[in-house]
Amino acid sequence: MKFFTVALFIGAISATELEDMQDAVDALKIRVTKAGMDAIDKEANDVRETMIKIKGARSTRNLKNSLEKFSMQKEWANIKKIDKAFLASPEGKKLVHEWMDVGDVLEKNLYKNKQGVHFPNEKMDEFSDEMNDVVHEYEKLEGSKWDKAYEAGWKAAVESKHGQQLKRRVKTFRFSAEGKALHKEIVELKNSIKANVKVTDLPDHWKDEEDLLKIEISKAGQAAIEKEINDFGAVAKKVKDARSVRNMGNSLERWGKSDEVAALKALDKKFLASPEGKELMAEWKDFGMALKEHVKKTPQGMHIDHDGMQIIEDEADDIEHEYKMLKGSKWEKAYDVAWQKATSSPEAKSVARRFETFSKSAEWKALAKELKELDMALKKNVKVTDLPKDMQE
Repeated sequence: MKFFTVALFIGAISATELEDMQDAVDALKIRVTKAGMDAIDKEANDVRETMIKIKGARSTRNLKNSLEKFSMQKEWANIKKIDKAFLASPEGKKLVHEWMDVGDVLEKNLYKNKQGVHFPNEKMDEFSDEMNDVVHEYEKLEGSKWDKAYEAGWKAAVESKHGQQLKRRVKTFRFSAEGKALHKEIVELKNSIKANVKVTDLPDHWKDEEDLLKIEISKAGQAAIEKEINDFGAVAKKVKDARSVRNMGNSLERWGKSDEVAALKALDKKFLASPEGKELMAEWKDFGMALKEHVKKTPQGMHIDHDGMQIIEDEADDIEHEYKMLKGSKWEKAYDVAWQKATSSPEAKSVARRFETFSKSAEWKALAKELKELDMALKKNVKVTDLPKDMQE
């Protein structure tokens, strides 16, 4: 069956850009500052204002007229006829019933307060179950007589006189001043999301020095590793719309927006503004500079000379020292408490349940297979040489 967004349909945003924006939302660990949220809100408002501004322009009116004519043609009437027949069928009634169940959960539990719209955490499992029922119904319709009827109906509508006119009008709109203005604002919104929605992993407090050795990879080895990375990316893209993956992503996203994670973000901000936080970040910056200055690319891959290795080790020692200084401090205690709350919240428990299901799914098995092959390629082709004496057995 055909499902698409208006923005994608009229060409104001490309499929790749839409995927990029969705990728930001689907990210696992999300960090957005208040300033970042304000920046994203501003760009979203700019998109809305531009849409209002251009609605009376010729290209926009032409597109609107073509959409109206498209919706008045016999081919569109046929699609509505299919809709009516489908909704009267057992399959249609079942789907509508499942959607009504979703609406019932929302109506009983969704409310608005001064902070915005709120949905109780304890009702999230019930809502998730109802949404899963809807997804299941759509999955059962794939390849059915209704799926084929809708495919044929849409094909006839798109290839009709008014369907072809709409196609031309879409193309004209894309290259018009109005279309370009809307596209510009959507791109700026996408860039703002990319700039302000950060996918992060907290620094590994106990990073082993083994990560800082001399590394050499042949061109053939690089090609082998790159192939496995591409294979993993292809499988990840293939399974991203699967139910188990979407469910996992939804649970992670809700966890990322929970009050407990918000408390972690606030704690991060306070720590980074403290003398201890500033000192730690300065050491990480020094470490990054050392890598930039001493990791050299060679025909065999990457290489770190002996003197550079010593400098990098010294900078790594400085970072380790800063983490040791934080042991037992008020910051370590505060983070322990915050992480305990964040990992025991209703949203976190939803993630745990979803991960248990995901770990048993065909999608996870496919991803695990590719990860195993990537691991084997890394072990085979990444050569670690010139171990420092204090790391040799």
